[in-house]
Amino acid sequence: IEQCEEHTTYQPKYLGVCRCSQHDISADLSISVNQLATQLGDAGAEPRDKLSQCHDSDDLEWIETSPSPQNSVDQVVKAASEVRMIKTDQSKRTEDSECLAKPVPRVQVRIHGFWRDIAREEAAEIGRHLQDGEAQFYLHARNRDYDIDFSRMGAARQTNLRSGKTRRLRILVPRPGDRWGIQRTQPVFDQPDVVEQRRLGPQSLRGEAPQNALRYLSEKPWTLPSFIKFADRERKYCGEWAVFYHSYSHAALIYEVQAAIASELFGFKSQYAPLPRLMINQFYDTPDAASLIRRFDSEFAGSARDHAANFRKVALSTMCSLSAKGPEVCLAKAFVSGYSCIDVPFRQILEHLLQSCCFSEVAKLADGIVSCAERHGLDTSAFGGRACKGGRPGHALQIFIRRSLVDRLAYAAHPYGLVDAERMPLSSWLNGDNACTYGQARVVAHPEHFMHASNVRMYTASADPTFERCRVAFQKELCELFTALKDPAAREQVAAGIYGGVLPPWWAANHRKARA
Repeated sequence: IEQCEEHTTYQPKYLGVCRCSQHDISADLSISVNQLATQLGDAGAEPRDKLSQCHDSDDLEWIETSPSPQNSVDQVVKAASEVRMIKTDQSKRTEDSECLAKPVPRVQVRIHGFWRDIAREEAAEIGRHLQDGEAQFYLHARNRDYDIDFSRMGAARQTNLRSGKTRRLRILVPRPGDRWGIQRTQPVFDQPDVVEQRRLGPQSLRGEAPQNALRYLSEKPWTLPSFIKFADRERKYCGEWAVFYHSYSHAALIYEVQAAIASELFGFKSQYAPLPRLMINQFYDTPDAASLIRRFDSEFAGSARDHAANFRKVALSTMCSLSAKGPEVCLAKAFVSGYSCIDVPFRQILEHLLQSCCFSEVAKLADGIVSCAERHGLDTSAFGGRACKGGRPGHALQIFIRRSLVDRLAYAAHPYGLVDAERMPLSSWLNGDNACTYGQARVVAHPEHFMHASNVRMYTASADPTFERCRVAFQKELCELFTALKDPAAREQVAAGIYGGVLPPWWAANHRKARA
């Protein structure tokens, strides 16, 4: 990369773009050209003979090139020429040959002070994940499994799950009309402009949304601190995250049990929130909102709709504002009692969950869980236990979804789960200056996303002050009940049950907490 004398900083975009239009490199938003030169390993940063040691079996395959920055530019120009040739002769190519012209991101890994290109196949796979809006994902290459993380701009990483070794990654993308001669592809993150989203402000206040629904909080002053925390987080995360609110009551114990299991197995940070869904094998047929809509139209629309058991297994009913007033649910009003259906066999679901996770003595374990919940003030009346003393069984779950993943995980809905076409795609409605006080959404609560803080972040609040105060201690005691998870063989058996009988390729007990 050539240094630019005229401009010394990068524009605040997700792919740090130099204002002189000659460079485009994934980098820290405030990085200077001099810092970039240091990053690239110039001026004898590493002896040349160290290049012979760079082919470490711990890294993804890369293309052997000279470490010289100028040679790196020459290689890009050469690659651009080859792409132009492919495009020029496109009409003469077969369909298979045309596939070669599809843009593949140029991904590099930093090894011994130098940036090296990884192989085209791995780069293409990384590009597919990023175009799907996944900031963190797993990649299998050369008989090894890697955790790829692009969640922090300018700090992308690859981690070998076996050895734990971590290396930096970056993506180079040419700009349109520059001397590289090829058109720039779509950004790896289809994120709206963060500055603009922050200017629009918290989602619950956009579009001059009326806040009169919050008057219900004045009747219950002990609920105010929870809503103040919700509002502060909205303001903090509004740039990159859309927010959803899920009201619940009796399901709380199931959510908490799933969070404790996920904490022990996968490092889920259960101190912040419960986990609404855990059984990943139930999402194989419904991994995203598009598949949920198709199943709704073909299976659920003519019968129970979103009350169908198979719909409930994968989806949550949510509102899109703290001051939501409908339809059906006013979050501030429903907070104390919580929202719940009466046709749900909660105790049976709890025991089936434990059985599916391959725990033994399920009934005895369920009794211990209910007893533990009662000691910490959680309502267990739907599980054969006692109601909470204060008569306030309600909870609210604040769910932040990265804006690039909103349409993948959620859709705008009418009551009972019917698609609300006027607010679709949901991301456009939430990214604009629109009042979100009226309108529901259905969220696919896929654990692979909900257990990754780079994709989804959750926080919970409970109307009962006792449980609100004791929840973290309750989580610790729940984890102690799952003594079987202390044994590596039993832990693998439980994880296999969650995944439907087969462990995922990335599974490694000593790296499970790194996933969260």
